[in-house]
Amino acid sequence: MTGQEILDTVVPVGDFVTISGLPEDMYIVMLRWPRTYIPHHYLRSREFQQGVGTQYLVNKTFYVNPKEQVDYKFSFDKGLRAEDIEMNEVEKVNLDLGECSSCAIAETYWKAYHDFIARKDSKIKELSQVYYKALDEKDASSKEKYQQIEAYKQDTNADEAFLNEFDKLTASFGNEAVSSFFVFFQSKMDKENKRYLKNFEDLKGEALESRYYEQMLKRNK
Repeated sequence: MTGQEILDTVVPVGDFVTISGLPEDMYIVMLRWPRTYIPHHYLRSREFQQGVGTQYLVNKTFYVNPKEQVDYKFSFDKGLRAEDIEMNEVEKVNLDLGECSSCAIAETYWKAYHDFIARKDSKIKELSQVYYKALDEKDASSKEKYQQIEAYKQDTNADEAFLNEFDKLTASFGNEAVSSFFVFFQSKMDKENKRYLKNFEDLKGEALESRYYEQMLKRNK
C-alpha cells in the first residue's frame, strides 16, 4: 500500500464490480457515484454548495494474492439500490474471498481494528455524555472533561483487547506474507511503545520475503 492511485475508471451499473491483474499487496477500492438522495443538511452545507459531497463514496481495503486468486469481486448486499445505500448510509462492501486464504486472513486482521475503533467510539460517546452533563450543570470541570475527550481522540495507541488479539493473529499466521503488512502497519501506529517488536519476532516463512518485512528489518537494525 503506497497511496498511489493505480486505476480510475467508470464501470457499468451492475450487481458487482470486478478488479483483476494486480500484484500482491494491500489495496483500497473506492466506489463512488452521483447521489440520488440528497439529505437536507447536505443541501444547506457550504461543502455541498462548492460541489463537495455531491457523490456518495464507499471504500474497502483488501489484500491481493494473485497466486491464490486473480479476480476480486465487490458487491453490496443483494437487493440494495443506490438510493437505499445512500439513505441508510451503508458503508459495508462485500468481498468475494473465493480461493484467496490470504484475503481471509487480512479480513480477520481488519476485524480486530474495526472492533477496536468501535470500542473507542463507544468510549468517546460515554465521555461526551459526561461532558455535556457537566456543561448543563455549569460544572467548572467541563473544560477539563472536554480536553480529556480530545486527548482520547488523538491517542492512536490501541487498547489491551486489541493488542492481545493482534498477538494471537501474528502467532497463528506468522508465516503468511500478509502478516508482514499488518505488523508494519502496527509499527506505524505504535511508534512510542514499540509493542509491535514482539509481533515482528513472530514472522517467519513467506512473511520474511515480504517487502514490508524488509523495511522493518532495515529500520530495526
